Amino acid sequence: MRQRAFTLVELLVVISIIALLIGLLLPALSRARVASRMAADLSNIRTMEIAHTMYLNDNKGFTVDVGLAHTTEEEDPGAWIFTLERYYGSKLACRSPGDRSIYWPPEEGGSGQRVPGSNRYRKTSYGINNYLTSRAPFKPWRQITHIASPSRTVHFLLMTEEGPYAGADHPHVENWWIGNRDAVPALASRQVKLHAFGGEPGTWGGKSNWGFLDGHAESLPFSVVYDTIKRNQFDPDVAR
Repeated sequence: MRQRAFTLVELLVVISIIALLIGLLLPALSRARVASRMAADLSNIRTMEIAHTMYLNDNKGFTVDVGLAHTTEEEDPGAWIFTLERYYGSKLACRSPGDRSIYWPPEEGGSGQRVPGSNRYRKTSYGINNYLTSRAPFKPWRQITHIASPSRTVHFLLMTEEGPYAGADHPHVENWWIGNRDAVPALASRQVKLHAFGGEPGTWGGKSNWGFLDGHAESLPFSVVYDTIKRNQFDPDVAR
């Protein structure tokens, strides 16, 4: 008996159904990939915070310092990427799973280009809130006992993957405020990757991971951690 072949209409219906299913599945798969990278990145930050807690215990509550500037090639041996490594027992996990910066060394997937300004390769995806370091704008907040709300004070963050700050291990948060609140996200995004896990670049809705001085880490929109110079979670004087 002759088998019945599919008609053209039936084939078109099947193709349409497959296309519809693909259209439904692709966004879900994309969201799953982003969620996976976000979770792995949070794990990196929490591990760094654990290492930092051990550092605090060994150093009378003094916070670890930074040492990779965005304007010079010099590297301070006291920078946190070197200091914290001995608390790991292995190489410091300082590259975020989603980091695609071209400034990594060629052997780590980079293009061979050096970061403009500092003329070095990228060494870390992460930075430390400069208010908690010797690079603080007014007074260095170096002892955790002097900080009123460690659980509300940002510590580790994701540095931008482009421009001079791609080679630094800290931003300059004080430069984000020029008297105009609307300008803050665009200025901050030149130093920090605000939209690592959602939202548009240079907007209040950009979502990134943030480590806090008490050791916990969260995925939050930029609007949650910064509002104005007098209301944010970077300056320990106002972080509540």
